[in-house]
Amino acid sequence: MKNFSILALAAVALLGLGCGRHGTIGDIITIADTTETVAAGGYTSWGCPYWVGGRMFGTFSTESGDIHFMVMDDANWEEWKMGQPSQAEVDITDSSGQFDIAPDESGMWSFVLDNTGGATDVTVTVKFEYEEPSFP
Repeated sequence: MKNFSILALAAVALLGLGCGRHGTIGDIITIADTTETVAAGGYTSWGCPYWVGGRMFGTFSTESGDIHFMVMDDANWEEWKMGQPSQAEVDITDSSGQFDIAPDESGMWSFVLDNTGGATDVTVTVKFEYEEPSFP
């Protein structure tokens, strides 16, 4: 993990920033359950701390047109925001989609609805969740 201290990650996890709340081991936490309009030329994003052993999953659908949906770690998210080459763990361009991933890197992860190349606003209904790791 690049430029991200364990202490900072622990602080974010304890505060539950980006996820609305931080639950107990094995809980499913809703990151987003909403309908958003993503402006033409813009994007909307949510962030959540992730721990190896958990999983992130969800769905999205638009009322009309396609949206570019990505899930990426913090380093790639920062690169993407600066217009630099980046790699997404999930990369879907469609009017609907679903994902279920368990990355092998702990840290902050971002869920992005990208309409930067769009000529019209796109209304998207999303439900993104994170299942915290459970340990025996």
